[in-house]
Amino acid sequence: MKKFLNKKKKACLPACFNERSTSGRHCYARSQRCSDFGQAKRYRRGFSLIEVLVAMFVLLVGILGTMVLFTGSIKNSIDSRDHIIAAALAQEGIELVRNMRYNDAFNGLDFANGTRLPAISYDNCVADYTFSSIPSSDCVSSSSKTLNLNSSGFYIMGAGTPTKFQRKIKLAYNAAGDQLTVTSTVLWGSYDFSAPCDTAHQCASTDDVLTNQDSPIYVGP
Repeated sequence: MKKFLNKKKKACLPACFNERSTSGRHCYARSQRCSDFGQAKRYRRGFSLIEVLVAMFVLLVGILGTMVLFTGSIKNSIDSRDHIIAAALAQEGIELVRNMRYNDAFNGLDFANGTRLPAISYDNCVADYTFSSIPSSDCVSSSSKTLNLNSSGFYIMGAGTPTKFQRKIKLAYNAAGDQLTVTSTVLWGSYDFSAPCDTAHQCASTDDVLTNQDSPIYVGP
């Protein structure tokens, strides 16, 4: 192939500018063919190995960068979703205790004589929307704090599909016994309840203060 190209190249070197060799028209045609041959030879030139490797490297860096950004976006979305669910479950714990207190207050019962909440402070209570009361037996440290998802899509303490969320409810009475501080804490990661409760430790918490004067608002007909 190389010999053929060299032979072709020599054929394209006529003495076109020698006035005694040929006519101007024939010289122009020969020159044009030589020019076309030179361009075709340049166009057939391929990429070097270094150029291919550099192009592959640039492409790989772009793909990896996109994958890292995409993966980080998905992780942040999942963390945000879990935080929102945990905050809602923590608030639900407060509402459960408030509802039980309202039922006692509606019947004219104070904390000391109430039937739906323990009369002393506890730190490890559990409850869900199916509970009508929180007995002291549901406030032991050994009880499971894992919330399960039932067939209706509600988080419960009973049978269901285990989730990553755990909830405990703390009931703390003041010295006079007429004020109750309720703290509801929810975890959704690998930490336990002894760790500080913040986003870094995948924990959400909220609290409320109830008194003997708390009672539901009755709206008449």
